This record gives sequence, structure tokens and C-alpha cells, in this order.
Amino acid sequence: MALATISGGENVLITLNPVEVPFAKDALAALSAGFTNGEVLGRNEAPVNDANTLNVYNFPGGPPPFFLPSNAQGVVLVGGQDPVVVGHGGLEVLIGDQNNNTFYGAGGHGTIIAGHGANRIYSDGGSFAILTGKGQDTVNLFNGGSDTVFSLGHDTVKVAAANLTMSGKGTVFGLGNDTVSFVGGSPVLFDGTRSVAAESVQAGSGRTTMLAGHGTNFFAGGNGFSLMDAKGAASAVFSFDSSQAGGFHKITHFSHGPDKLHITGNGSTADILNNHTFVHGGSTVISLDHGATVIVLKGFTGLNSTDFS
Repeated sequence: MALATISGGENVLITLNPVEVPFAKDALAALSAGFTNGEVLGRNEAPVNDANTLNVYNFPGGPPPFFLPSNAQGVVLVGGQDPVVVGHGGLEVLIGDQNNNTFYGAGGHGTIIAGHGANRIYSDGGSFAILTGKGQDTVNLFNGGSDTVFSLGHDTVKVAAANLTMSGKGTVFGLGNDTVSFVGGSPVLFDGTRSVAAESVQAGSGRTTMLAGHGTNFFAGGNGFSLMDAKGAASAVFSFDSSQAGGFHKITHFSHGPDKLHITGNGSTADILNNHTFVHGGSTVISLDHGATVIVLKGFTGLNSTDFS
């Protein structure tokens, strides 16, 4: 257990895993900015209706679901049986414990720290920084939200018409009209499950696997290792920029016509084809940035100018 101090010198009890405690303290400290007073409330207490007072609930979870009042700003759970917490449409910090927690962001913005159990997190059109714990969590992002997920475990993230930036290990399912950016770790992306889907995926410095769906797919290589698979895609664009120089990128199931390479900052298409491209072992290899960036089109030969955009 640990204590965090909020506005007015009030203390909040935290029962997270020790690795997660500093994140919770930082989130509560940031939330306290702009408030001169603080109230730590039990589950059934009414918040102080004062614009200068920060209201944070601190109680054991459990049924029924707890709905954060619109004039309160935070919930910190301290045990209980599989609690469900529903936020509101404003600024909020929702912090779990070491049980199996469920959080609904409900269109708000702020921070969600799931805790150590097998948790479920929903952000419906909101904008959250989401920290998942050591367990196997499921994160659902919908309806135009813009969220950042920091994964401490190995999580499942489902994205539908939303923007995701992800760090850590996890499996991401893009369900249509999404932008997904990876900034580290070892994530795997299943890109699109609908017949019409538009996905944008940016790899990072870690190991990233991107598996295309049935729609239009956009993959951008970072400076790590990436596997990009266009199998089943209506079309796919594979983008590489010299500002993200470095890394090894393997592209599988690349096809003439629907699929394109988009390479910027490395000279003209003609120069790339004539001076930086060769065939080895039945695959096309492109070496850029003085050999720092290597792109392999596995099992594909005959690359020409029509394969570039």
C-alpha cells in the first residue's frame, strides 16, 4: 500500500502493484493542479460542489457499478470484488487495484491506471493515457477517441474509428478507420476485420508485426524491426521516411497494382531502383540510408516504377 497527497494536503490510499504506484502518484499530482482544496470521499458521499475543490473517491470496489459524479474528478479503488467504474465526459483520473477492474471512460479525458488484474478498459470517444498492469487486459477504443496505451503486461487492444499510440507488448485489432502508432515494445497488429476498412499504422523502435485486413491499409516503418503482411488487403501502402532511418522491414504478399511503396528522403524512384535495389534468393531487397534501413519484399521480384506512389 502507498499514500498519495492531493490538493489541500489530503491523502489517498493506493493498493496498486509497486511498479504502478509512481504512475498513480504522478496522475493524482497532475490532477491536483488548479485546485486549492481537496476532499477524499467514501463511496456513498456527495462531492463538494466547489470549483476550487478536487473530489477524489477512495473506496473498496464491488457491485453495483459506481458512476463518477460530474463534479468529481477521480476514483482510486482499494480492493473489493471485480469493481465497475463509469466516468463522465470531463477531466478524470480512474485508478484500480490488484483485482479485475472494469473502467468506462465514457467520452472523458485524463488518465486510467488499470491495476494488476485482468482488467477491461473502454474509452468511447475520449482521450486518455491508459496504463495497463502486469495482467492480461483488454482495452477497447471507439468513436473518434485519441488514446495512448502504455502496456506493462501483454494486452489485447481493439480500435474502431479511433487513434491509438501504444508502447509495450500487446495485440492490436484495428476494426476500421483507425490510426495506430507504435513507439516501442513488441506489439502485433491485426489490421482491419471489416470488408471496408481504412487503417494507418506507424511502427516504432521495437519489434512490430502488422497484418493487413480486407480494406485499404497504410503501414509506416519505424527504426526497429517490422513485419508487414499485405495478405488479403484490397490495397496497401508501405511508407518509409529517412527521418526514421534504420531498422529491418520485411514485407510479405506484396502485389503489383494494388500495393505501393512510398519512400521519401532517399532520392528519386529511379535512383532507388537503379542504385539501391537488388534481387536475392527470389526476394527484392532495398538498401537505404547507407545500409541502415533494409526493406525486403519477400518472394517478390520485378519491382518497377509503377510499384511506387
